[in-house]
Amino acid sequence: MLKPLSHVSPNASYRVGDVDDDPLTQRPKLAVMAMQVIASWSLVEIRLTEVFVSLLGGLDNNGSIAYLAITSRHAKANMITAIAKKKLSKENFALLSAIQKLIELSAKERSKIAHCEWGYSHDLPDAILLKDPKKIVPEIDKMRDYLFVCTEEYFTKIIEVNKRINKYVHLFHFILNGHAANRNNELYEKLCAEPEIAELLRRH
Repeated sequence: MLKPLSHVSPNASYRVGDVDDDPLTQRPKLAVMAMQVIASWSLVEIRLTEVFVSLLGGLDNNGSIAYLAITSRHAKANMITAIAKKKLSKENFALLSAIQKLIELSAKERSKIAHCEWGYSHDLPDAILLKDPKKIVPEIDKMRDYLFVCTEEYFTKIIEVNKRINKYVHLFHFILNGHAANRNNELYEKLCAEPEIAELLRRH
């Protein structure tokens, strides 16, 4: 979980939202990692689109055409759930629902990075700062409470999660299409045994 600058270094200097002093150029390694978060998330969305198109029977289906025209992530997720509930077995629907829950959680972290204000502190050379642009800071001396410290460890964790989810969706697509790799339900059992999926299935 990200910590505010006020908790990490209460008296640290900072710069944020300065177009003439781009924070990303000040922290090039972390800037690349932020882009890797966006790129790895894009792969998740692509795999999920492949699953939905398969559920509807191909790209020429009217439902697929409508889905591809939707830009809202939540609307797309609701559409997938509605169709999947009707077309999938109870077991496969539960598995897909668990994967969608992981996607939803990961999407929140991706959104922080994609829609934030960037900043940096000379006092924290190995970190970059994020601020929710929707948060209006009432007093300038309170700004450190709204700037969150991101390190290489934070970005690495998100990238790893996105890659893992991408694998889950890809394997589920194999299950959906009756791929030979799912002989004797091997892929299904493998996915259900993944700790984070198994936990969600237990809750369900």
